Amino acid sequence: MLFIHHTEISGGKIVLIDVKGGLDSGTSPDFEGYIDRLMERGKFFIIIDAQNLAYVSSEGIGVMLYIQKKISAENGFFIACCLSQEIMTLFRLLGFERVMTLTFTRDEAVQTMEKQLEMRGLHESDAQAKKPVKKTAPEAPRPAAADQDAVHREAESPAHPATGETDGEEVEFDNPIIVECTECKGLVRVKRSGGYQCPYCTTLFTVERDQTVIF
Repeated sequence: MLFIHHTEISGGKIVLIDVKGGLDSGTSPDFEGYIDRLMERGKFFIIIDAQNLAYVSSEGIGVMLYIQKKISAENGFFIACCLSQEIMTLFRLLGFERVMTLTFTRDEAVQTMEKQLEMRGLHESDAQAKKPVKKTAPEAPRPAAADQDAVHREAESPAHPATGETDGEEVEFDNPIIVECTECKGLVRVKRSGGYQCPYCTTLFTVERDQTVIF
């Protein structure tokens, strides 16, 4: 179970979200839905305080990455702070520091976010947070909000002639994994081993039984 609540500071421009519990396949859809509702209200400068986040599964990691991409697409900014030593180590090993801002303390996160607001000209005197201008650079297609089966688009049917399974049998994973396409950077959900085609750009890839991804 995941408990979520938020407060707003800097005239409502910065949203501080406190989470308590675990972020996994069962709670990730609720977590993303919560962020989506904030973004629908024009909130694109979001800090996740993970001090009470007990654990993050592979599904939770995928959702964090997906949220980061959605916020960046709106020219917003996303920070995760107060991660446990275990989760921080995992994120660093996965290279999250290259795509996501991580801070050790809440105060550091707020200071970093306020600098971002200042750089973008969103001053404290503004009555309400302005919705930042969308990037003009082409973005990879993103899953439709109506797709309730998952927060990521499903990889399409198997079609990888070079690296398919040796005996033709697929293995169902205990938890779906999130695969980032090497071509379009789209995020797709994969539930079992086998050959697949990216639903965004049709790039072919294979997921092995040990969850190794081959493009």
